[in-house]
Order: sequence, then C-alpha cells, then structure tokens
Amino acid sequence: MQGKLKGYENNPEILEELEEAGIDINQWLDYSETQYFSLESGKSTLAFSETISAPLNRIQETINSYAHTIKEVLKEYRPELSEFKVSLEDAKETEEKITKMLEELWKAEAEGNEKKAQGIEKGIIGLEKKLENIKTVSLWDKLLGDIAAWQQLKNDVIKAQDNLMENENKLQEALSGKLPSGKMIQELKEKANKAKEEMREKFDLLDTRIEGFKDRVQGMIDPALGAKRTEALIQGIELKVAEQFDHYKTDRTTIGNLFSEKSDKEKGKLENQPMSIFVWARNPDIDLYQGNYSPCCISIEQTGRPNEPDSTIADYNTDLGVQIVNIWNETKNEPVTAAWCWLGQDKNKEPAFVVDNIESNTLYSTNYPEQLTKELFDYLEKYAKSIGVNKIVLGGKINNDLPTVKQLFKMPNSKSTYKKIGGYNREDGYYLEAEDDRVKLIWEDKKSKKEKIKKKEEKKEIIKIEYTDVHLKQISKEDFNALKRIERVIYNDENLILGQAMVEDIKRGNGLQYSSIIRGKRKGSDKFEVMGYIVAVEDETDEGDPSIYLEDIAVVAEAQGQGIGWKMMSELIDKLKKKAEKDKEANSI
Repeated sequence: MQGKLKGYENNPEILEELEEAGIDINQWLDYSETQYFSLESGKSTLAFSETISAPLNRIQETINSYAHTIKEVLKEYRPELSEFKVSLEDAKETEEKITKMLEELWKAEAEGNEKKAQGIEKGIIGLEKKLENIKTVSLWDKLLGDIAAWQQLKNDVIKAQDNLMENENKLQEALSGKLPSGKMIQELKEKANKAKEEMREKFDLLDTRIEGFKDRVQGMIDPALGAKRTEALIQGIELKVAEQFDHYKTDRTTIGNLFSEKSDKEKGKLENQPMSIFVWARNPDIDLYQGNYSPCCISIEQTGRPNEPDSTIADYNTDLGVQIVNIWNETKNEPVTAAWCWLGQDKNKEPAFVVDNIESNTLYSTNYPEQLTKELFDYLEKYAKSIGVNKIVLGGKINNDLPTVKQLFKMPNSKSTYKKIGGYNREDGYYLEAEDDRVKLIWEDKKSKKEKIKKKEEKKEIIKIEYTDVHLKQISKEDFNALKRIERVIYNDENLILGQAMVEDIKRGNGLQYSSIIRGKRKGSDKFEVMGYIVAVEDETDEGDPSIYLEDIAVVAEAQGQGIGWKMMSELIDKLKKKAEKDKEANSI
C-alpha cells in the first residue's frame, strides 16, 4: 500500500524533504518493532482526583465550547429573542392544579358542601392570581441565564475536585510520615471520602442540567423563531460541537464508573492482560476504523475540524509524512490507544518527532495512565532513534488522554515550535494540534545533538578577509535596507525581523545621530561593502533620567579580529563625550 502511495499527490515532495532533513524514510515508513508488556495496577500511584482529571478537563472544555457556540449562533437572532417573553416559572403545573381544583369544586357543589366549595374557590382565585403575576423575561435573557447556571455548576465541580485533591494530598503526607496517628489517618480518610462524595453530587447535577438544557433548548426557541429556523440553527450548533460531545458521552460514562464500584471490577478484568505497541500498517481495510476504539478526531465519522468535509483518518492513510503508533490489547484483539505522529522542523531546520495528540479508550487511560505513558514513550524513543531524530515533542494541550494533566505540567517546555516537513496532500492543510504551537519535550538526545552541531560548525569554517579603506559612516535612511540585510547575515537567520524593529527604534529614538555602519573594500575590489554596524538610541534610565542606549553592535564573521568592533565603540564614545560637552556649554549660557 505504501509503495503505491509514494507517487500520490504531494508524497514525492514530502519524502524528498524528509530525506533532506536527515530522516531514514525506510525506517519511518516500515518500522517493524513491536513492544510487549502486561497491565499491572501495582505500578499506578495516582490519587482519585488526578485519575479523574483527563475526562473532567475535556468535559470542562466541551461545556465552554458549547456555551460559546450557542451564543455565537444565536446572536444573529438576538433582536427577535429579546422581544419574545417567557415565564420564569412553569405555568403548566399551576394550570394543572387549577383544573384539579375545579373538579373538586364541582364535586363539592354537587354534594351541597358549601363550606368546602367556598374554600376551594378561594384556592382557585389564589392560583389564578399567581398565574397573572408569574414573572416574564426575554427569551434571550432566559437562555443566557440557563447557560450561566450550568457554567457555574461546572466551576463548582472544578472547585470540588481541587478540594478533593487537597484532602488526598494531606492524607498522603500523613501516611508517608513517621508513625502516623491512627485517629488522624481515619479523620483524613473520612474528609477525603466526603470531598469525593460532594464532587460526585455536583457532577451528577451538572450532567443533569446540561442534558436537560439540550433536550429543552429547541422547544424554548421554536415559538420565537419558528420550527424551520430553529431546527436549522440547532443543527448548526450540534455540528460544531459534535466531536466534543462524542468525547463528552464517553467521559461522562468513565467518570460515572470511577465514582462507582464498577470501575474496580472492570480494572480487575484488565489486570495482567498482554498488550503490545507498534506502528499501524497503513492498511485502509483495517486502519480506517481503528480510531473508533478510542473515540477521537481520527475515528471514521470525524472531520479534522468543525464544519469541514475533510477526514483525519483519510489524511493519515494517504500522507506518508504521518504515522500512528498504537497500543493494542492482545487478548481482546483491539486497539486501545492511538498516538498521532508527524515529523516537523523548527525555524533552524532542526527535525523533531512530533506527537500531535494521544487518544485512548478511557477505561485503560484512567486505570493505567502511568504505565501506558511510560511504555508508549519508551517505544517512541526507540522509533525516533531508528529514523535519525534526536528529539520528541508532544502537543501541549490538556485534552490528551495520556499523559495525565499532572504529568503534562511536569514535562519541560520545548523552546521551539514546529511545522510539518514537506507540507500536506491538501491545499488547505490539515488540522494539526501541535503545529506552530507550544509543545512539551518527551525526550532529547543531547549528546547526538551536540555532535551534530559540532559537525555543522566544522563544515562552516570561516575564511577571514582583510579589508582596506575601512571607515565609519553615520547611518542615514538610505542605509536601512543594508542594516537589515547585514543583521540577517550576522545572526544567520533569514526569518529574522528584529532588523525592522531596530530601524523603528532608530526612527523613534533619534538613532541616526548616534548610529554608524562600517565599510571597507576586499582586496582587489573597488566596491565598498558593509562589514558591521553600531546602533544607539536616546532612552531613559529606570529612574527617568535621559540616557543613550546601545541597542546592538555586530561585525560579520569574516571581518572579526581586526579591531573593527572596538573602532565603532571608540567613535561612539567620542561622539557622546563631545555631545555632553556641547550640552554642558549650552546649559551654562
């Protein structure tokens, strides 16, 4: 299959650029190693509050996205929704009471029980007045109020998790201390259990409110906008959050199981089951459906982004610059985790193995997060080494199933961002979470990196050039382009934009008066060329006193060692001394 794809769309260019970046494309495409292990619960040391973090964080993101999407879609209809009034209380219940009391009134009158009839009449009058006085608000305000209510409930759940985490930490500290008091341990356990129960109650209430709102919202809007328009806008909202609510259903079930004994029973069934890790074979008959086992953006039903017709799993099956590393349950013969991977380069053209995201069946990722993360990262390190890459990074968003949020925060940040090597097989690109975004460092072979840099430096042996007719020239506006060009050469970065920033500083800070370029001729040439510059501008000290700020001084590598930098600095100092004397004379007059 992969052989046929080598000529498809942009794949020839992708493979060519991978080779130019030093990637062993044969290993990248056909890495055949399989890593085996067995699930062992004894390796997990996570507290409940941390175990529940991944699904809870995703639910939080889904709720925020749902609230934002509803507001964005409905704001077009705000005038109509603001004019339409709805009651804050349910009038139906009161109307049903009146109907029932009328039946009792007729029965009392038929029996000739005037006293009872009079009492019932008074009750009916009171309910009718209540109906008349039921407060009404605009439908717009009602919708925003309902959204705000379940947003607040979401915040309450997060606070409850923080409280649980605090109590679990206190319990863990006490258990790890010397000779902990039995009474104190019992009290801390009770507090932790109470915090866990409070969190469960708040989450159940949040889930009920969200589901209730989803069931009611179309019926609320129908009378104001009409059935057709309401149906269309509700479909628009649901389409935009469809993938997130697929996660929501799974995560809600996972959290429910974690709060019950069912989780322990399911975990017990998984204990000691044999697992394996390998690279998917890129077989469309099998791989098109593998993402459905860990509900995520690579499942066959999902597109890569909201409202787009593209398919992430189709991109994987056709782009040879993308791979998926899979954790497989050998007993059940099904995948449980998928790591979406591609090869990227930073601005210095240094390659990295990029793990865009990791999606998992939450039954596994919540019960064995530490072990699965370690086994997967160990495998990725071996895979990266085999293709000649000395760095692995992970998309830094917290919607990954692995690692846990706590583990993710502990991982060091990478100083670089990455773009996919070779581009894409579609003109509009793919939705890659980690591209041009912050990433975490999984692994780096610093020794290999240093050797690589050393070899590069050895290749770039600088030949010194002796210049004649060397002289300084005060910078003018006509020299700005030369200044920016020479700055890129000196700092060896074609994408550098600091030159323009420096030009703006010169303009703002009267820099033309203090800044200079230095020029000279190569031996045998009559043409002057710029070898360096010194830029200084007017500024202020932290105390607000006027000062001259030396922004930059630089000399091209070939001209270094000839005293050029010192020549520029000496002239600037002389210039400043003369200015100081002149200012002193002017102030004394």
